[in-house]
Amino acid sequence: MVIVTGMHRSGTTFIGKVLEASNYYYYIHEPLNFQFGVEGVPCWYPFLDVEGQVNRELRVLLDSLYNMKLKFKVPLSKGLNKFFRYFVRSRGHLDYLKYKIFSLFKKREVLIKDPFLALSAAYLAHNYPDVKVIYIVRHPVAIYNSISRMKWKFDFSNILQQSYLVENYARDLVNLMSKRYLPLWEEVALLWMVIYRVVYHHAKVLGTEKALVIKHEDFSLSPFETIDAIFSFLGYERNSKVDSFIKENMFATSAKIDERRLHNFKRNAREIAYAWRKRWKSEYDRILQLVGNEIKAFGYEDDKTNIGYNN
Repeated sequence: MVIVTGMHRSGTTFIGKVLEASNYYYYIHEPLNFQFGVEGVPCWYPFLDVEGQVNRELRVLLDSLYNMKLKFKVPLSKGLNKFFRYFVRSRGHLDYLKYKIFSLFKKREVLIKDPFLALSAAYLAHNYPDVKVIYIVRHPVAIYNSISRMKWKFDFSNILQQSYLVENYARDLVNLMSKRYLPLWEEVALLWMVIYRVVYHHAKVLGTEKALVIKHEDFSLSPFETIDAIFSFLGYERNSKVDSFIKENMFATSAKIDERRLHNFKRNAREIAYAWRKRWKSEYDRILQLVGNEIKAFGYEDDKTNIGYNN
């Protein structure tokens, strides 16, 4: 099993789709999505330590995920859509049904693409010898721009209710996360810090045999070199199907983002990687001031002139 995870809007979907294009994997979409995923998910971004001792219920759920014994939620629907939704409950459920059918005839590894596993995937990699985790990191300013485009908000009660997570990774952020109102830039920066503090620690605990950290910007600027590193980590080689997918979706002439689409493929990834630099906004200064030196742990710089890709 391979898990591709990281903060939402960090590029997990695209890299998951690149890996799926290889035909080495059965792809499962976001089983820990609190709204559309499997039953029993307690919140957005549930945390579990590598030993699985913090949250027994979540440990049982993740064990079921590893064994591919899942029960997806039935979304609220009306009329004929209610009938359809009972059988095909979500995108992830459809992926799961495909896996159940086609795995009877052809054996492949399972690929879980789920940003909401970012704080708990290490448990699976630590406790099951055939599980590896790919963590995707993206600059917090780029994530802020993406989330702003989607007009998404995050309720920090999802974090604050997890006492072990707060005590060990976010104790200094509690007062900020507890504010009645947070501007979006602050919300994104705080969530980025919580998630990537855990990712940084979990990746170190797992080691390079079990965890690989990839920067979204590195993949955008050097897709073939980065995907080769990913496949080498997974024990495969890049094939022609992957080449075709990358060429079709990452080398378009336009860097313009379609504001209406959740995922924008078929664009000039190199131009988009640091497009936000070209029109500096005051929120960017605030994000960088809050995040401070923490972005340096992933190879980013923290000033206006040097932010970005390090050769």
